[in-house]
Amino acid sequence: MDYELENGSWKFVFDNKTGTLYQMGLGYKLSLYPEGYEPGAITVSAGETEEEKQYTAPENLGDDLMSGIVEYGGDLYSLPCPVSAMLQNGWKIAANMEREYLAPMGGMTLDLVRDGKRKSLSVKNIDTQQARYLENCFVWRMEETDGTLVLPGGIRPRMTESDFYKVVEQSGCFCKRSESGKYVYIY
Repeated sequence: MDYELENGSWKFVFDNKTGTLYQMGLGYKLSLYPEGYEPGAITVSAGETEEEKQYTAPENLGDDLMSGIVEYGGDLYSLPCPVSAMLQNGWKIAANMEREYLAPMGGMTLDLVRDGKRKSLSVKNIDTQQARYLENCFVWRMEETDGTLVLPGGIRPRMTESDFYKVVEQSGCFCKRSESGKYVYIY
């Protein structure tokens, strides 16, 4: 099941045999190249971006599926969120990362480690002029199967399909579900 949102997309995969939510992912759009943008020589900036300085961690998960708020590893974030916010919550950038920084508007998969668990997240440098160290980039996409990621309303892997639909229906994001043979259609 895929949802296209104004500022991103969600994906939910259900296990047909168990009837549970197996995998979920969400991604939020980050700024596109501005009109007339042309890459120049790369200089690396060590300072925080204005967007990082303005970021505030949310106080609760809530029930608004469109809020962009997620719980990840027990901590709350508003996506897209700066990597530095995750580092403040005890995550560390994996030692074997090939790069220390991203070029202007560059992106990559970043591995973070905490409590012996390694997680991969998609990050992007939103600065159009300078390269940024990884900690100054933004997490814009997460995918999970183990319950590290929780969405508003308590949506998490391994919840039953019927419980999932109840949360989505109550949110007002869900219009219609129909079945035809072995297929289920969501509108």
